[in-house]
Amino acid sequence: MRLAIQTSRLPGDSLDEKFANARRYGFDGVEVSIGPSFDLAERFADVRSASTSSGVPVSAICTHSIHDPLMPDNHEREERTWIVVSGYIGDRIFYRKAMLACGGQVWHHLAFEYPAIQKRAFDLFVTRASYALQAYGQVGCRQ
Repeated sequence: MRLAIQTSRLPGDSLDEKFANARRYGFDGVEVSIGPSFDLAERFADVRSASTSSGVPVSAICTHSIHDPLMPDNHEREERTWIVVSGYIGDRIFYRKAMLACGGQVWHHLAFEYPAIQKRAFDLFVTRASYALQAYGQVGCRQ
């Protein structure tokens, strides 16, 4: 299993420091958090440089609704509260789900990858975990 961590959870004042800390802590990838004050289009070169210099690849991008390329209409973006992506990579299945939580202030995430041959064994687990993500949408929120 490989583990990644979100930039918003890493210490450091710059992307270079955050990626270096991810490497120092033993993570295999970094999920870049994008929010109202972080536009990937403007910071792409910084992300690429931090990834290259640390040797830690970008594993995912956590987008904020104002930057969501899948929802070009502003009203549709505001109404969207979750996204799921799943599929096959070679002989493995991946499943990713992100859901807005804490009154729309943060995203809660699930990420699984497992051998396709074990699909039946994992289906119920992944489904239950997905429901739990929704049920615990207010857990861990700042007061």
